[in-house]
Amino acid sequence: MLGIILGIVNVTLMGITNAMSRVPSKLIGQKKLMFFRQIVTIIGLGIILLFTLKSTTFDIKYIIFALLISIIVYFAMLLMYKAFEIGNLGIVSPIASSSVIYSVILTTFFFHFPMKSIQVISMAVIVVGILLISTNFKEIKGSKSNKGVIPAILTSLLFGVFFFFAQISNRVLGPYLNAFLFEVGMFICVVIDLYLTKEKLIKVDKGTIDFIILLGILSVISITAYYCGFKVAANPAIFLVISAPSPLVATIYSSIVYKEKLTLQQYFAGFLILAGICTISL
Repeated sequence: MLGIILGIVNVTLMGITNAMSRVPSKLIGQKKLMFFRQIVTIIGLGIILLFTLKSTTFDIKYIIFALLISIIVYFAMLLMYKAFEIGNLGIVSPIASSSVIYSVILTTFFFHFPMKSIQVISMAVIVVGILLISTNFKEIKGSKSNKGVIPAILTSLLFGVFFFFAQISNRVLGPYLNAFLFEVGMFICVVIDLYLTKEKLIKVDKGTIDFIILLGILSVISITAYYCGFKVAANPAIFLVISAPSPLVATIYSSIVYKEKLTLQQYFAGFLILAGICTISL
């Protein structure tokens, strides 16, 4: 039950931070946003790590492993931004959001966790809900371009592989060190990327910095809940699905803050996701 609660905390804050990121992303760009966000998350997770050293295992092999797979999630995020930039959102968004399918398949196949029928059905309902909440069938019907589809598919695959591997190092290193290493790895990647592309860090006004700090704090809580949930979850495959419906939260947030109207399809998708989460623990 604790794993389910932590999964809900993670998905709620993740959805909110994803929706909130639109503001600073438009102002300073995605790479610069990631640069400043990573600084906040590294500091926050570093402080948490200092207070949890007794429950943390330092294994050099898995530390290197965690840093290496952080490269996967960094490129997954860049590909996601690219897909959203050049593609039709009604097509690429649901594709990019389907990474949970690959994570669950890999986790179930390699770790052989038993599933009850009600859990399998609930997981399928949640995945369908995720696809519906982010799919605009009118855009798909009227679209004559497949731009962005390949980056979206690669995004989904990379995220799926990353979340599968993340649980391996998480169970050895513990959630706090594991999360800290991923954020450090992504920070190293964005610094190298900014250097190679010769992009300069422009001066950012105090309001934007304060906004990014808030994003970082919410991300620290969300990340901590995610990896702690992995640690305590009886079945990681179920936890992966519970942590996946951030598009639902982002959609609700956008409807309230950005005044974006929800369609009947999105209301139905939201109901499916919530119904799946409520029944998956039965």
